Amino acid sequence: MYNIMFNSQNGEDEYLETNIFKGYKNGFYLDVCACDGIINNNTLYFEKYNNWSGINVEPIQELFEELIINRPDSINLNCAICNTDGVAEFLYNGSWQKLENILYEKNISKINFLSLDIQFASSQIIRSIDFDEVFIDVILFNNRYNDVNTSIIEYLQDKNYEVIINNQVNILMINKNSIFYS
Repeated sequence: MYNIMFNSQNGEDEYLETNIFKGYKNGFYLDVCACDGIINNNTLYFEKYNNWSGINVEPIQELFEELIINRPDSINLNCAICNTDGVAEFLYNGSWQKLENILYEKNISKINFLSLDIQFASSQIIRSIDFDEVFIDVILFNNRYNDVNTSIIEYLQDKNYEVIINNQVNILMINKNSIFYS
């Protein structure tokens, strides 16, 4: 029987709730490429059932319009995330922001869960984070490009992260200084 409480495509939210966050209340998330905020979403459960707050980022205008309806209590941003700021045309024609700038503007120094549902830019985004300025407990990113992901894993291991899951779909890493690390 399908459990309607959880929305992640591959059970990521259920795994995190059961094994990592275990009912932790009032946390904070950052969801990059949040789509409509409901379908296959990794953070909705935590907002809805554990009173988390957070930032949803969605570059596609049609999905963003659904996102602001579906997740009105969140900070919802219509932009793409990259390692530089500006306006660019690629598959998305609109504003690009550095994650660092968003965190600075919103005065964010602690993130319990960073969900990156980006097929090919995870490395740029993760490498753009100033880990001296922001503490992130758990990071989830796609596992689509093995050669790139090996370098991301090594980079995060140097930042004191440990791999929890590395399967054909996602990589999940936790900071060894996190209150959730055991």
